[in-house]
Amino acid sequence: MRRPLFFLFLLLLPAATLAAASNSGLSGAAGAIRLIYGQLAGLLPALSMLLVVLGALTYAAGKALPNPEFAGRASGLAAAMIAASAVCFVIILVLPAILSALYPCPGADPACWDMSNVIF
Repeated sequence: MRRPLFFLFLLLLPAATLAAASNSGLSGAAGAIRLIYGQLAGLLPALSMLLVVLGALTYAAGKALPNPEFAGRASGLAAAMIAASAVCFVIILVLPAILSALYPCPGADPACWDMSNVIF
């Protein structure tokens, strides 16, 4: 029962942010997306590192136990964790370019999607 509620929360969080900012039109939507991106930029690198560590622990646990079926499942799960970690890093690297193409920065500020100076 908790899993559908969690996914519902993940779907409603960006929707609520966009709805709150939609009163001011497209600039409000760009600001809301900038807020969501700022949250993702703070969350995804830590999540990616956690996935790498958990993947290594899962792989090691699978190799330590004598059951070959568990070792195979653990290897597959560890590979999925490493792949998810790589996807997190790709999202962080590619998303600013995509967002700057969709929502140009106001004025001539080319670094409005740069979140390196934002404190989370």
